[in-house]
Amino acid sequence: MWIRPWSITSLLLAWSLFSHHVDGIDVLKNNGFTSCLDNSEINVEKINLEFDRTTNDFIFDVAGSSSKIQNVTAVLLVEAYGQKITQSFNPCDEATKVDQLCPVPAGRFTAKGSQKIPSKFAEKIPSIAFAIPDLQAHATMLLKSNDGGQTLACISSTVGNGKSLEAPAVSYAAAGVVGAALVLSGAAALVAGGHPGAATSSPTFGEVVGWFHSMATNGMLSVNYPPIYRSFTKNFAFSTGLIPWKQMQMSIDDFRNKTGGNLTNDNVQFLENATLIFDEGSGTSSNAKRSWNSIFNSAGIAVREISTSINETSKAGGTEDEGGINHVVKGIQAYVEMLSVPKSNTFMTVLLIFAIVVAAIAVGYS
Repeated sequence: MWIRPWSITSLLLAWSLFSHHVDGIDVLKNNGFTSCLDNSEINVEKINLEFDRTTNDFIFDVAGSSSKIQNVTAVLLVEAYGQKITQSFNPCDEATKVDQLCPVPAGRFTAKGSQKIPSKFAEKIPSIAFAIPDLQAHATMLLKSNDGGQTLACISSTVGNGKSLEAPAVSYAAAGVVGAALVLSGAAALVAGGHPGAATSSPTFGEVVGWFHSMATNGMLSVNYPPIYRSFTKNFAFSTGLIPWKQMQMSIDDFRNKTGGNLTNDNVQFLENATLIFDEGSGTSSNAKRSWNSIFNSAGIAVREISTSINETSKAGGTEDEGGINHVVKGIQAYVEMLSVPKSNTFMTVLLIFAIVVAAIAVGYS
């Protein structure tokens, strides 16, 4: 009688995954943004939003430009696990007044500060929102004109808590299982050499690598996966030869540069400064876990520590904002660039890693 092939593997991976401790605080914040309105009259160049449950502070940092002076109302749409909520915010209301956005000036503007949310409302945010890794929440902010209700700007972003199922311990454990399978497969081959027709042991090295490989390649598909699954598949990227080795990537970038390659927005240094935005199509469909409506219903918000500025000189063209670079990705490109491997370096990376592994095996058996 023998144990199921994946029982020990599954136990090792589960232990590594759930023993991985993420040191984090109870904070929800957005991760990059994309524009969902073409030819908008208000161009948002930077938006950082953060809610800290320990202090009940809602912190914001916004920068952009406007073609003319106009009064606006901000409408926040949040979707989390199928539950949708809407909250309006008028920067000219006395309770939530932001002087520099009342009205929005012509030219460039910035506004940063914090707002205090009453505890009785903040406590209604489900604790799972601060604990579940790779929180699947999306936020859309609309800026609408107070004169006619026309939408002047639309910004879409994901919301997270900083926790993720991407755990180095899982990759190390999986690599250890692969190494053990290689040793056992080699030993079994030697034993079987003296006993023709003997049954081979299972799982073999090929079966183990194949299983991990299938997990990784599933994450490369152009499918609107939940963020939690997308992060989990990254733990097995090593099985495809994709290893985040910065020095190797810099060498490949240098090779491409010297041979006429185009490194614009396609190099390891660019990825280090970029925020990856996943092109997930329109909408998501998930089961509601818990309603978040109560947090926004009749909540009194006190404004404090707001600083604003204006610069009438418009910013010249370019894709960078003050908070970094937002880089839209999908499919294989999204998977490899999450590992800090530029898309044009993918083939060379896999080739070099494969050559290193083959050379190591050849030396080991020689």
